[in-house]
Amino acid sequence: MYKRQVHDIDVYRVLAVYKLACIVEGALARIRATRPDEDTSNTEATVQELAALALDLADQSSVATLRGA
Repeated sequence: MYKRQVHDIDVYRVLAVYKLACIVEGALARIRATRPDEDTSNTEATVQELAALALDLADQSSVATLRGA
């Protein structure tokens, strides 16, 4: 059976969560532009949580460049 090694998987995990935060933030901007009276506090919190998760994953990574080292 063919097995592929994925080195530095942490990079892809951090990137995936960061990209998801960017997508949700883009959706938030569209909601604000088209429905300014709508409550967006839950979506704002989601963006913040995703960004914080990406930073936490980077800080805990075994990849030195993700930790800023």
